[in-house]
Formats: sequence, C-alpha cells, structure tokens
Amino acid sequence: MSAVYYVSEGKLFAAGDGAERPLRSEAIEKYVQNLKDIEQRQEWKTSGAGARFMGSGQFSLTGSSRSPDDAFVQVESLTAVGPDKLIYAASLEGSCGLYTKNPTKDDAPEGFLIRKAQTRIFHVDYEPGEKVVAASVSDGPRERHIALIKEEHSDFSLITEGDTVEITPSFSRHDPKLIYYSSVGYYVDPRRGRVHYGSYCVNRLNLHSGELTEVIADAKYDYIRPKETADGRLFCVRRLKVSPNEGSPLLDILLIPFRFLKAIFGWMNFFSQRYTGDSLMKSRSSGVNPAQYQNKSEEELFIEGNLINVERTLKENTQQGEKYPGIAPKSWELGIVRDDGSFEVVKKGVLDYAFDGEDLLYSNGKYLIRRRPDGGEEALCEAKIATAITVV
Repeated sequence: MSAVYYVSEGKLFAAGDGAERPLRSEAIEKYVQNLKDIEQRQEWKTSGAGARFMGSGQFSLTGSSRSPDDAFVQVESLTAVGPDKLIYAASLEGSCGLYTKNPTKDDAPEGFLIRKAQTRIFHVDYEPGEKVVAASVSDGPRERHIALIKEEHSDFSLITEGDTVEITPSFSRHDPKLIYYSSVGYYVDPRRGRVHYGSYCVNRLNLHSGELTEVIADAKYDYIRPKETADGRLFCVRRLKVSPNEGSPLLDILLIPFRFLKAIFGWMNFFSQRYTGDSLMKSRSSGVNPAQYQNKSEEELFIEGNLINVERTLKENTQQGEKYPGIAPKSWELGIVRDDGSFEVVKKGVLDYAFDGEDLLYSNGKYLIRRRPDGGEEALCEAKIATAITVV
C-alpha cells in the first residue's frame, strides 16, 4: 500500500487506517523555540527593575508584545523524493526554507536545502532524474515566479519573469525537460491603484530549448494544478474565474473621507504599536500576520484567493447525494486536457489531487478520497483543506 502525505492548515500529515497522523516539522519547532529563548533572555526588560529602567513593560525584539506562539510559521507545500525522504517548504515569518524529512521516522533529524530571507515558497515538485526542485516563489506582494533549486547548489534559479503570478509547477512524468505551471498576468491601474488580474492558463516550458507553449486558456476560467500521468495525459483543475466588483468613479469620490479617516487611524495605530507595544485594534496579535488574511470564520474560508461559504457548500453537496460531501464547490472541476485544447471533466468538487498508479487521490476540502478506475470511492481520512497530496 502506498504512503500518502499532505499539508493541512499549515501542517504536515500522513493518511492511513481511516485517520490522519500529524508529522513534526523540526524546522518550525526550532524556529519557535529560538523565539522563546530570545524572549526569555529579554525577560529582564519586561519585569521588575529592568522594566522600570527601560521605561516599558512591553519590550520585544519585534517592537510588540506578540508571543512567539503567534509567529507566522507554517508548512506551505511538499513533494516526495522517495519512500523515506520528503522535501517540504516552510514559511518562518519573513523568511522561507526547503527542508528534507524522513516521514517513516518522525523524530529523525531533518535535512536542509535552502533558506531565504524576505521570500516565500508556495508550491514545489521534484524531478528525480535531474535531482531538482521546481518551486513557485515570491519576494514581493504580487509576483510569483517559477524557480529551480538544485539539491547540491542551495540557491534559486528563476526561469520565468514579468508582471505575472506563476503557481503550481509540476514536471512532466515522461520527459524531465518539460515543466507545466499555471500563469496569470496583472496590471496596476495608476488612477485607482487597483490590481487587475487575468485568468490563469496552463503553460508548458521546455527547459532545454526555452520554448514556451500555452496549453489551455479561457477568459472565463482559471486552470491550475497541471499534472501529467506516466502515460502522458495532462490533468488540471478548472475553476470559474472570480471577478471582483470594479466600482465607479462616483463611488470612489464618495469614499474619500472614509479612506482618509482610515489612513489617520492606521497612522495612529502604527505609533501605538511602535511605542507602547499595544494595538488600537482589539486582536489577539499586534504583529502583521499573513494568516489573518486567510483565516475567516468557520462559515467562510479563503482558499487560494477564493472565498468559500463552507456551511452552504457542504449543505449543497450533501443534498446532491455525495457519499463524502466536501466544501469544494462543484464548479471546481478536475479534468483532462485533450490535444485539441478541449477539457474533459473527470470529477467535480476537487481542491487538489494526485495519482497512485491507476487510482486517483483527491481532496474535496473535507475528505481525502481514493477514486478507483471503475468509479468506486473510499475516504482515506478526514483532511481539512488538504493540499500538496504526495504519494510514495
């Protein structure tokens, strides 16, 4: 029986025997422990005579009273090298890293590939023949580009560029010089300061010749997570493109006073945090945590930029007779990209997927499910928002 691993809510898991099993991230544990050690060494500045001498009881290296337990640390993605070696990407506040782990020995020391400051890694895939990792990386608020990381070089080599967002890279399973990924262009409206995105298409890049081919695109849909099977069939997930409201010039004018007040409040809040360690906002943490933009209520979740009404979607899928109803909308369709550019739907309500021989493993946001060639399905375990599914 193949071993199955995945990422759920920023943590590593293994699936099996009807239940999920959490796996350690030594990199995250060490990082958080290091923050706690620093906090302990600075404790004299926050209590007793030391605090009175410093003139504040709210000192910390980050300029706030935020606890190390509130640090933004999470596993972003993973890929398999072999049965006893996984490579996973982890965000550690303002930096990121690639680490190796033996999933069969959870307490074994981890390996280290690369660590970069002011960078994040979002998706990874591994090519065993070339011993190279493909990753979607970002060092800014918008752009993400595809990079290659050789195990022995410990450095990034960007292979795409421009005003684009490129995600979910994967190597061809029958030709290692080919890599598939999803790409979308954007531009910033200089008058309104708004960012406008197109629709994700699937590209194929020949790493040897540099030839770039658009495989499938449609202005109405986003095509993401391209993956090729051993027999050369190309799969991907198709989602209806979400278009935000454009607004109007009159509305922009009416909102100027409110935006001005918001700017003043933000300025006051900054100085409050800077000099007292307290935020004017009633929140659990005064630090800037990117997870705050992802973690909504149980009724609504942001999943890769898509706002999902969990309760409503789960109810709809249940009413439609799903054996294992999930929270992924039916408009999220897994399908095969045909040579003529058409898209053949295989399964609806898919968040992420992988292949185990002829079996399809997919996540619907609530369960991790095995789908056999005859259409029969069985749930491996409950797995909330499971992504980066890896089979070895």
